[in-house]
Amino acid sequence: MLHLLNDEITITPQEGYSAYGPVKGQAVTVRGRVEIEDNLVVDADGSQKVSEMRLFLRPGVSISRGDLVEAHGRKGYVISIALRKGFNNVHHQQVEVGGVNG
Repeated sequence: MLHLLNDEITITPQEGYSAYGPVKGQAVTVRGRVEIEDNLVVDADGSQKVSEMRLFLRPGVSISRGDLVEAHGRKGYVISIALRKGFNNVHHQQVEVGGVNG
């Protein structure tokens, strides 16, 4: 699977909110797979949103809803995260990203 994770992805975690808006953490760069296409997904609140970028990441990569993601010159926010299993263990994370610009 490692040969499929050939894209560079920068994740900037959202650590909370202040009076001035979201508080961002330290950005980290990881390897993963990026697919750019529109998909209709359901977010944590049950609302339908359009995901414009799908990421495939290793299971240990730290990522949460609302984090800012940048890949291939595009930026967006994490809408949803699904853990995909292969038989008995988590094989990878599938991350849907919306609000993409770039």
